[in-house]
Amino acid sequence: MARRYSVNAGHSAGSPGASGNGLREHVEARWATSRMVMQLGAMGNWAGNSTSDAATQRAVLEQQVARARAHNPHIVISNHFNAFSNATARGVEVLYRGAAMLPLARAVSAAIARELGIPNRGAKQRTDLFFLNSFSNNGILIEWCFLTNAADVAAWNARRVRAVDAAARTIAANTGGQTASAALPASPVLPASNPHQIANITAARFRVTAATLNVRSEPTTNSRIMGTLRQDTVLTASRRASNGSSVNGNRRWLWTGSGWVSEHWVAGNVQQFRTTARANFRVGAGTNQRIIRTLNANVVVTAVSTTVRQANGFTWRNVAVGGQRGWMAMSNLRLI
Repeated sequence: MARRYSVNAGHSAGSPGASGNGLREHVEARWATSRMVMQLGAMGNWAGNSTSDAATQRAVLEQQVARARAHNPHIVISNHFNAFSNATARGVEVLYRGAAMLPLARAVSAAIARELGIPNRGAKQRTDLFFLNSFSNNGILIEWCFLTNAADVAAWNARRVRAVDAAARTIAANTGGQTASAALPASPVLPASNPHQIANITAARFRVTAATLNVRSEPTTNSRIMGTLRQDTVLTASRRASNGSSVNGNRRWLWTGSGWVSEHWVAGNVQQFRTTARANFRVGAGTNQRIIRTLNANVVVTAVSTTVRQANGFTWRNVAVGGQRGWMAMSNLRLI
């Protein structure tokens, strides 16, 4: 039968949590949450996002709990990432409070470990966490991996889609939920914290086209700057404000997971590729063009135009990686 799930991301931009190897907990947790909500809903269940953007961790927790309770869920899931002073610490673990959640915690931890290819630290009972104490018999907290461990981060970057989808299937299968794919209406939109006609959108990737792009606390040009994104950064948006401040006539803004950016300065329908072997990254299209550097296998690159060129018997695409732009032969790339 269909079940009701409430999913949230730990921490916020004001209380960002762990970080390491170029990743931030609150950003990655928001991506995982958006993906999980989408997958649980696609399988025929009701799934809501109870993430909070409050400025302090206590406020985040209190708002998460309040929003989750408003969903009247069968199961509540909170997504987090670990960190430790010893960078060799690694693996996934799932925390629970009440004994009824032990089988689910074990199953989810095993599924994630299998998909990511990282150690399974297993289910761990915790009695000192506000979130789990609030949902002692129907809540789990996932610590996906250690951001302070390079191998864990590499595994997450490479296989996060498979891992989150596997976790969603495992949660549904172990809690009496629907597990078959089905096209369903989007989950109801939670009350917005601002008046700008906020609407959910299908989680989608966008590429920053500006040299630097301000990330703001509200979809307005005079709101607080939360950070900046450099050109060619790829972001995943799950909400759109259709009536924010006008930027060169464009009033649409996108939610990045840690703030708002003007849609005027991003490009949609982003294509990303993964290198299939060691491959040359060149200044131009052609084997006679200067090599900027050689990329290892499994490196993600982002297309910066739709232009395709033919040279020296190869098809070439203009791509970006590590803040640089260049050209690569499509024979060395796989679309992701």
